[in-house]
Amino acid sequence: MMRGRQGGIVLIAMLAVLVMSAAWFTVRSIAALPGDYTARNRAQNAEVLARAKAALMGHIALQAAKAAEPDPGRFPCPEPTSSYGSATEGATAGSCSPPAIGRFPWRTIGTDKFLDASGEPLWYVVATNWAYANNAVIGTYVINSNCASDATMLCNSGLLTVDGLKDTVALIIAPGQAMNELASSGCTARNQARSASTIDPADYIECYNAAASTFATKGVSTSFNDQVVKITVSEILPVIEAAIADRFQKQFAPLMRAAYSGTPWSAAAGFPFAVTMSDPTANPANKLQGTSGTTGGLLPGAYAYVGAGYATCGPTPCVLSAPTPCTVQASDPRCDPTFVSWRTTANAGCVAANCTAITQTGGASLHSSSNCSVAGTPSVMTCTLNASVTLLQLIFGTNWMTFNLDAVAANAGLTWKYLNAPPMAPAITGIDTTYSNSPIGYSIPSATLDSDGSARIRVAARVTITGGTVLAALGALTCTSFGTPLCYAVTISVPMALLTDQPMLDPANATYNWFYRNRWPEVTYYSLASPLAPGAAGTCTTGTNCLQVNYSSDAGKHRAIVIIAGQKLTTFDGSGNPYTQLRPATNVKDLLDDINANGASPFERHATTLHPNRYFNDHFAVIDKNP
Repeated sequence: MMRGRQGGIVLIAMLAVLVMSAAWFTVRSIAALPGDYTARNRAQNAEVLARAKAALMGHIALQAAKAAEPDPGRFPCPEPTSSYGSATEGATAGSCSPPAIGRFPWRTIGTDKFLDASGEPLWYVVATNWAYANNAVIGTYVINSNCASDATMLCNSGLLTVDGLKDTVALIIAPGQAMNELASSGCTARNQARSASTIDPADYIECYNAAASTFATKGVSTSFNDQVVKITVSEILPVIEAAIADRFQKQFAPLMRAAYSGTPWSAAAGFPFAVTMSDPTANPANKLQGTSGTTGGLLPGAYAYVGAGYATCGPTPCVLSAPTPCTVQASDPRCDPTFVSWRTTANAGCVAANCTAITQTGGASLHSSSNCSVAGTPSVMTCTLNASVTLLQLIFGTNWMTFNLDAVAANAGLTWKYLNAPPMAPAITGIDTTYSNSPIGYSIPSATLDSDGSARIRVAARVTITGGTVLAALGALTCTSFGTPLCYAVTISVPMALLTDQPMLDPANATYNWFYRNRWPEVTYYSLASPLAPGAAGTCTTGTNCLQVNYSSDAGKHRAIVIIAGQKLTTFDGSGNPYTQLRPATNVKDLLDDINANGASPFERHATTLHPNRYFNDHFAVIDKNP
């Protein structure tokens, strides 16, 4: 795990180096601008602006990588006017009214107070939907790689228009000395007057229209003396994407590794099948339901319950409360309480390769007519156990039967489920609750993923048959002896809540819901080695049938990975042909670049012949690998 964290930190650091390199070219270009300032003043301002830009971008990356950040990628608001000259000067406002204009929040970012060549603090502008607006609900912003191109996303429609081009998330401005601004194209006449008591952005910044989100980086010398650097959406997204990949590996990979491994799961490791690659914003791909046999595609994300992941009770052993099913609605296509459901027994109509089965393990005899039916949403499996005893058994107190119920849950291996096994488990009605793990009444000795994507959960329990319904006849059996009933039917009910959702899928989980809420799965590719798929061995051999990720220190060891795709590029497909990507992505090559566009091992962590972020911008996160 430490190696993965270090890799993420190194990746973010490399991006910071690229940012600093870009900042140097910004310094050179700004210093060459015409204007009333001397070249020395322009160079000094350019250097300060470059430092501020690098610091702000680094701050965004570090915040996005933090586990507690509900809206990764968001920018801070400017310093509020109430902070000027106070002990909190330089601290960001908790919310603002974007496009927000104010002084640069140096204290929040963790820098010195930046001043331009005229001794003025730097100013700052942030675009709409990139910083918390007044009365905004925290944890509702959507920022991902498609912000650069998808006009339907608020993070795109809210971008600033600078010099006629709508591509900017933030501006940092050295305001220079106050000037008598003359009217010109895009500039309103104003004799700037600066006062510590009443600060008006128009007395510091020239030639902008906040209502229209339009700004300028240059103008005629009689109307403009600002020096400006901008942070474009194309510049900030690679930084955010690297942070998201790092955070995914820290936060989600441990949950994914534990989902189908460890007691009582039989395989050493295992992962669900992927979602077939197609438009992730349209049905059926937007449901994020895996497809049996698919080892590369979109990341599964279908869920059934709200607030159920890792539910607890106490003291243990204890019975979990019934979870709340999610509400099916068009705005949340991932919600589907029917997707993972119980299968019946073969004699109740199941025709799948894997059906629910009941086996007697002790006590009374189980008749072959015993069956399990399924109904409800989420499904509940109701099993009728038809059992018989001899008179001698009853005389000596054998009025019970122990059994194994191999309950099969269809599609459990096509998303990320959580097995609620004792000592904290849901109630199964009709069983003897004193038998095992009281008051739960049962154990789960084994669980297995099958190759069709179903899960087989073995429930070991006991019923008191004489507490059931007396049967007058049971096949060819004699059901009475000296007036004593010998045949009984006992009914038990097994809730689907035996398998709830991993917490990362739960939209009500404030710790984990950021990834799916920010629609990162629309730009995330998931791949697993075939021996780690449902029904497979659960182990892969390094360098043979594990995934191969070239230019990784663990090349040949990977069991499962995700690749966070950057913004769409004009790049190359998996055959080396030039290709312009489309979003929403309908094919792997619309997400991934160069050899990765094939969507299968081998992958490459970077392309040695392609310029980063111009022709290649894939970011890797490791879910699991061999030691």
